[in-house]
Amino acid sequence: MPAHWQQETQRATYSQALPQPVQVASCMDPWREQRTQPLTQFHRELPRHPFVHLTPPAANEARRLCALDRLTAQPEPQSLGRIQDLISQR
Repeated sequence: MPAHWQQETQRATYSQALPQPVQVASCMDPWREQRTQPLTQFHRELPRHPFVHLTPPAANEARRLCALDRLTAQPEPQSLGRIQDLISQR
C-alpha cells in the first residue's frame, strides 16, 4: 500500500481510479448475501430430503452425521452406444 493510504482523500482517489468501493462492507455485503441464501435454503431443506437421513453418530463413529440412500441406476441413454462407437472409431 502507498505510504499515504491512511488519508481518506487518497483512498477515495485510488478507489475511483480502480473502480472499487471505498468501504469494504459495501462490496462484501452483496457477496455474503449471495452465498448465505443458498446455504440457508440447503440447511432448511436437507432434513426433509427423501434420500437423506440425519442420524446421531455411533459411539465408535465420530464422523458420520448423515446417511444417504443408494439411488437406483438410471437407464443408459440411447445415444450413449453411438457416442462410444464414434469415439472408438477415432
